[in-house]
Amino acid sequence: MSLVKNPLLSILLLIAASSTAMAEPHFPRDYAISESCRLVEEQRYSDSVLMAERLRISESSDLGSQITAGAVALEIGATSVASAEFSSALRTKPLDPLALYGTALIELEKGQPRTALAMLISIDPTNIPPSADLDILVAKAICLAEIGDADGALGDLQATNDPAGAELIALINSRKTNSDTTPLTALLNEAMVNGIPQVIEPVGIRLLLPKAGIGPAVEPSITEREVSDDLANRFDSSYIASSLPDSAPITDSRGPLSPEQSDRIWKLLRIRPDYKVAEYELALALLAQRDRAGYETHILRAAALDPDYLDVRARIRPLFLGQVPDKFPVPDGTSLPSSLGLSAGRASAAGFWAGSPHSREIALTFDDGPIPIPTQQLLNALRQASAHGTFFVVGMRAVQSPDSLRQMAADGQAVEDHSYTHPNLAQILPQHVLPEILRTAVVIEATTGIWPHFIRPPGGNTNSLVLATAKACGMSGAFWTIDALPAEETGSPDAVAQWVIRRARPGAIVLMHNGMQATIGAIPKLVQGLRERGYKLVTITQLAADALADRHAKT
Repeated sequence: MSLVKNPLLSILLLIAASSTAMAEPHFPRDYAISESCRLVEEQRYSDSVLMAERLRISESSDLGSQITAGAVALEIGATSVASAEFSSALRTKPLDPLALYGTALIELEKGQPRTALAMLISIDPTNIPPSADLDILVAKAICLAEIGDADGALGDLQATNDPAGAELIALINSRKTNSDTTPLTALLNEAMVNGIPQVIEPVGIRLLLPKAGIGPAVEPSITEREVSDDLANRFDSSYIASSLPDSAPITDSRGPLSPEQSDRIWKLLRIRPDYKVAEYELALALLAQRDRAGYETHILRAAALDPDYLDVRARIRPLFLGQVPDKFPVPDGTSLPSSLGLSAGRASAAGFWAGSPHSREIALTFDDGPIPIPTQQLLNALRQASAHGTFFVVGMRAVQSPDSLRQMAADGQAVEDHSYTHPNLAQILPQHVLPEILRTAVVIEATTGIWPHFIRPPGGNTNSLVLATAKACGMSGAFWTIDALPAEETGSPDAVAQWVIRRARPGAIVLMHNGMQATIGAIPKLVQGLRERGYKLVTITQLAADALADRHAKT
C-alpha cells in the first residue's frame, strides 16, 4: 500500500518544500537528524516532514542527511521520496546498510520480494548494530514467505522473540494447516494487554503479509486519515526556527551517521506486527469451522484496526442488519438542546432522547470515564444507593482502566460507547468516524462481554454519517433531556441533586459526568429525592426497551 499518491501528503510535502525556500537559519546537521527522529517517535509526522525536508535540501549531498530523510519519508508512506533518498545514499556510499535495508522495505512494499531479499543478503553484518541483526532476519523471512519458501522463512525465526517474527510464524503455520486456529489465537492472546485486544496498530513499518497475490508484504507507519489528522495540528512554518534552542550543539559534521544516530534510525525502521492481518485470517478460519460468534468477534476487531483492509467493511455490513430501531419516539414537550437545531421529528430519527412519558422511569448517565479514582467513588456511591446508571466510556481511557468497566458490568451498570478519543464526530474526517465508534465497542465487549447498544457522540455533535455508522455498528445515538453540567460546575453536590430533581420528568435522560466530585457527592440525595417522587432509576437500555414497548402497545 503506497501512500505517495495521497493528495494530502502531497500538500504536506509541498508545504515543507516551499517553506525551505524562505530565509531560514542554518540548522546544525546533528540537531536536525535528532529532531527528525524524535518527531517521528512522538508521531508528530507533519513536523518531522518539515524538519527532514529542510535537512534534505540544505544537506542534499550528505550521507547521514539522505538516510534520515529517507527513513522519515518511508515512515509516513512517501515511498518515492524515500526511494530517491536511499538511492542517493547508495550513490554516496555503495552498500550502506541502512540504505540497503530501507530500499529492501520499499521493494517489499512494491511486491518485489526477490529484489528485496538480494539487497538484504548484501548487507555486511559486521557493519550494523547488534539489534539490527534481528531486523534483517525478520525482513529476510518476510521475503522468503512472499516467494513461497515457508520452511525457509521459519528457519532461525523460530528461536526469536520478535513480535513481528511471532506474527509471521503464526501466519505461516496457520496457512500450512488451513483451518487450525491455534497459532493465530495464541498470537493475538499474547498481544492482549489486560485482556483487551489491540485496537490500534503499533507505530512503525508494519508486517503486512496477506495471502499471495493480494497485496504488499509491509506497509508504512501511518494511513491517509492519520496524516490528514496531523495536518490539522501542524505547527506553522515558524515552528522550526523557534524550536532551535540556544543550547543546540553547533556541529557541522558530515558523512556517515554516528553509532547512536544509526541505532535510532534502525529502530524507526523496525518491522512491527500488523494485527489486522492476524485478526482477519483468524476470523475466516473460524467461519470455515462454522464458529459464527468467533468469526464476528474477530472480523469486528480487524475492522477496528483498519476497516478498509481487503473486504473487511463489506464483511461487517450485514452483522447488525435489522438490530437497530429506525426511530425512537420523542415524547411531546421533550426539551431538545437548541444548539443542535433539531425538531422532534428529526430527533426521532437521530437517536434516543427520552423514555416513555407514561412510565416514571429516569436514566442517570455519566460521560467521559473511566477515571480510576472518581469512577470507583461513583460506582461505590451507586452501589450504596442500590441504584443503576449508564456509563458512556471513552475508549482510550477504558484501555487504561479495564477493571473499571468490569466492575461497572458486575454492578449491573450499563456500559456504552462515547467514542475512542472524544473528538467532535461531526467535524472529523469521514474515514475517522467508524474507527472512533468501533474501537470503543470492541474494548467494551472484550471487558464486559456485552456489545454496546448506544453511542453518545461527544458534545451531542452528530450528523447523518455518524448516525448511519453507529447503526452499522449495532448502535443508536443516545442523547439527553436534562443537562446537569451547569450544576456540576458549581462544585456543590446539593446543587446537582436539586438541579436534576426540579427538572425530573417521566422518561428523562440525565447527562452527568464521571469525573465531577459534585456529581459523586450528589448521588445519595439525588437517588433518594427521585425515589421519593416515585421514579425508578434504570439503565438507558431498559429505558429504551420500555419506550419501544409502550409505542408498540399503542399501535
